[in-house]
Amino acid sequence: MSVQTIVLLPGWALGSAPLAPLAEALHRRLPACYRVECIDYPGLTSHRPESWVAALDHALPQDAWLAGWSLGGMLATSLAQWRGRRARGLIALAANASFVTRSGWPQAMTGEALEDFRCGLRASPTRTFKRFSRLSAQGGGIRVGWGGSCWRRWRRRHSIRPWPDWGCCPPSICVRSRQR
Repeated sequence: MSVQTIVLLPGWALGSAPLAPLAEALHRRLPACYRVECIDYPGLTSHRPESWVAALDHALPQDAWLAGWSLGGMLATSLAQWRGRRARGLIALAANASFVTRSGWPQAMTGEALEDFRCGLRASPTRTFKRFSRLSAQGGGIRVGWGGSCWRRWRRRHSIRPWPDWGCCPPSICVRSRQR
């Protein structure tokens, strides 16, 4: 049986570290013919999502299963569409069909919330990033019991920090806000 690769694409700002436990669990439970890779994104410096998809298409194995969490799920979905039959399959985790609310799709971030986030990144990138990281750890409004000291230990252990290529305004935030 030929080797099948599952590529795990991370969310916006936390890197691949949060996906490592999933990769380990899949490695233990899947047949030996599966290889699981957590990737960190190549430098995605453009403000055009098509260029991100093209960069990922070039960087990732051509016949891989594409799996992604949050923004990674949105990118995996776009890449699967780009590749068509060359994509072995798609797995989207905590991903949304639209980044911001729109007519017929209210299950996303409001334009106002996105603008507040962008302003927060401009005013205090570190503070806004910490808030984003903490909200990501809590999940969709569900408290999971992460006290401040537990959160700080987890963040230190995984070297959580914003992607340096994106500075204070990641392309996803800039592009998606223009699509409102």
